[in-house]
Amino acid sequence: AEKVQLLKSLGVDHVVDLGNENVTQSIKQFLQARRLKGIDVLYDPVGGKLTKESLRLLKWGAHILIIGFASGEIPVIPANIALVKVWPE
Repeated sequence: AEKVQLLKSLGVDHVVDLGNENVTQSIKQFLQARRLKGIDVLYDPVGGKLTKESLRLLKWGAHILIIGFASGEIPVIPANIALVKVWPE
């Protein structure tokens, strides 16, 4: 909770607390509320299944920064997601 408050105080638009929220659902709700087509930058210290789920939230031309594998699983990024990525209207 302290880290979430710190990030918000620094001006971060949306923070997801993995312990209390479903990441993809939280981000989808945020994007819909702001009428956004996807996220611009994915900062991923977790890896694994979460990386693959998060890729579906990116808008075309987004940047991905993978800095670790806290989940213990190295993410496998399917090329088809990058090639045919479409955010549902």
